[in-house]
Amino acid sequence: MSSPPREYGLPPDLREALDRYRGAEEDGERQAALLELALSEEAGALDFLLDELRRPDPSQRQLVLRAVIEFGSREAVPALQELAKETTSPEERTRLLEAADYLALPTLAEVRRGAPLHADAHAP
Repeated sequence: MSSPPREYGLPPDLREALDRYRGAEEDGERQAALLELALSEEAGALDFLLDELRRPDPSQRQLVLRAVIEFGSREAVPALQELAKETTSPEERTRLLEAADYLALPTLAEVRRGAPLHADAHAP
């Protein structure tokens, strides 16, 4: 008997989005559920999205990567960098590193406070 799917500590409305994503048969349905999770700004939603980047289907991973970018959290940068090291696809590696670079950029408020315009996400 398998264990129930992980719920990532999400509130009920986001658990419903998670269920819709898991049960979706079409990319449009998956994308809508992923967007709902991404726009929630819930830490558990980001954890779920980062876990989903390890799915075997590249088209699924691409949908999830878009949601990670939409989530907009720098907390995703280390995971994206790690996944980029692990992938054997040069195209996917590029997409992951570009997403990490984008998420590492300073916000407008940070720039106004004097932060550099480019944060190097590849730096250790």
